[in-house]
Amino acid sequence: MKKLLLLLLISLETLSQTTVSGPYFSNTIWNVSDSPYNIVGDVQIPNGVSLTIESGVVINFEANFEILIKGSLIANGTNSSPIIFNSSNAESDFVKSMIIFKDTNLSESQLSYLEFNGPKKALQLANESEHNQDAIKNSGMLTISNTIFKDTQISSDGYDTNASLRIENSSFESTKIIGTYPLSEQIFLENCQINNSNIISDSYNYGIIINACNVENTDFKMGCCNANFQFTNSNIINSTIIEGGGSPVNGLVKLDQCEFNGTTINLPNARVESYSSVFHFESEITGLIFGNGSIQCSQFSGNNMGTSIKITGYSGYNIGNSVNISNSTIKDNEIGIDVENSNTVTLSSSNIFNNSLYNIRNKSSKNILATNNWWGSINNELIKNKIFDFYNDINFGVVDFSNYSNSLIDILESCPLLVLNIPKLNETEIFPYPNPTTSIVSLQGGKEYNIEVYDMAGNKVMALTGNTIDMSHLSSATYIVKALDKVKNEEVSYKVVKN
Repeated sequence: MKKLLLLLLISLETLSQTTVSGPYFSNTIWNVSDSPYNIVGDVQIPNGVSLTIESGVVINFEANFEILIKGSLIANGTNSSPIIFNSSNAESDFVKSMIIFKDTNLSESQLSYLEFNGPKKALQLANESEHNQDAIKNSGMLTISNTIFKDTQISSDGYDTNASLRIENSSFESTKIIGTYPLSEQIFLENCQINNSNIISDSYNYGIIINACNVENTDFKMGCCNANFQFTNSNIINSTIIEGGGSPVNGLVKLDQCEFNGTTINLPNARVESYSSVFHFESEITGLIFGNGSIQCSQFSGNNMGTSIKITGYSGYNIGNSVNISNSTIKDNEIGIDVENSNTVTLSSSNIFNNSLYNIRNKSSKNILATNNWWGSINNELIKNKIFDFYNDINFGVVDFSNYSNSLIDILESCPLLVLNIPKLNETEIFPYPNPTTSIVSLQGGKEYNIEVYDMAGNKVMALTGNTIDMSHLSSATYIVKALDKVKNEEVSYKVVKN
């Protein structure tokens, strides 16, 4: 009798799994009742055919296999029942991505409320190179929303296409995001939480845009030959933005209404444009190193130990272009502005003061026009003592600080958009971050919520009021967080992974 019962249980377990491989030549649905789906060979969806995956389906990759989409993929999970993609842990299985899109209109696919668990790569656009291009290229924009990426990789690998990748309202943990060499598609990240990850705009890549994101402990790398980054309305903490492969790394990094706390930018040959952004440094470092560009309506501060801004004067391989700093504040560093070399540097209508060694140090042979600024004093000698130039060493140019301001300049008068406190993600939606978490989960927007936390068996394990949840005492597992907006009386639910 016991043997019969055991055989029955084994049979039921076997029936609840589905092995899949090969091409599908008609529209196909993967049902939750047949889940999990075990990928035992490459799955292929041809042009004109759709694969639909129901919410709650689990997909396991047994080896180095992929799901190739040349038609369309409709994979829409829900808050409480996402579609989960799991990889094996064998290094030999890391070559192929779980999902690859080729020769298709990306806008015809739908992906939302998914979970990708690496280390196998999650997804990529195409697999082209200059000498190995697809006859039919991807087109349109692939949009992915409300998705968790953990210990995996996302890449755009097309060559000179008009396609693009957009990921929104999602979280990344220990994930690599790369626009590969060369001429690969642009990547948009919006309303995302990014932790302990690597983001690379490789040589010739069309660029990566980070909008309304919170980023911590993440390395950004920019390749040569006009690869580029754009950061808007984002909060970047304890991260780095540095040179990647190739030479010269001469592209544009645009910083618009962002806050950088403990984050360094080291791009000595590149162009940097900062508008209405805030930078704060806490150690003996140089915060921003760049070749040419502009800084407007921005604020730099330190702890009187490092250098806020270092200007190399380079544009690619050679000295070139100009640097303009205006309507900005640079204070509380050892050196405010360090000019190593330059073509043309102008500094106006700014506050440069309370830097312990020099407010500005000119080690280039060119003169610097630095008029109409506040230097922290109206005493000509005191101002000169905080400026290093020709009068300290005749090998260097003069800093013209004439017509200086008699008082602190009101930057906000000229810069109404100056950002001092950036909202955490999009305040119009509730979104938990970080997710996965090891302890604290926050709901952005500053609102008060009635919050309940349930385990996957439906047991309530926490109840509180506020917008932060301390899950540090909970076991590592997946939980359902229900949040009721006390003002609007609207409730949403999210699945949160506690590590």
